[in-house]
Amino acid sequence: MSDITVRIASLAEIEKVHRNVPELRESADFAGYLMRIDEADYLPLVAQQGEHLLGFKLGYALNPVTFYSWVGGVIPDFRGMGVALKLLEYQEAWARQQGYKVIQVKSREQFSAMRAMLSKHHYECLSTQTDDETGDMRYLFRKQLL
Repeated sequence: MSDITVRIASLAEIEKVHRNVPELRESADFAGYLMRIDEADYLPLVAQQGEHLLGFKLGYALNPVTFYSWVGGVIPDFRGMGVALKLLEYQEAWARQQGYKVIQVKSREQFSAMRAMLSKHHYECLSTQTDDETGDMRYLFRKQLL
């Protein structure tokens, strides 16, 4: 799918894609996202093909050297087409250009495809922990940006 493009998005576009990612509809209120990034240096990305929005990624600065890849998703009809990887590659390139040295990201047990993609692209799993509320396993990954 070489005609997939990634670009910086409006928050309205992020919200539109967010509503169409089933795993995220119940897990978070989009207004809560806005509160979390209000003061942060953040990067909202969408992947699109023609006029169709396929997926999104939203991240923000944890500190001057670490960028946190916070939340993202791909609409189910467009999974398996490299959309998430294109978003990841764009975010990494942008973070390098901005002078960040590290990207961190968390994932959950149920997102095995994401964990596999992160491992394949040189993200190191630093730690695991059990979510007190849900009992789900969470993984913290980090990649050094060279």
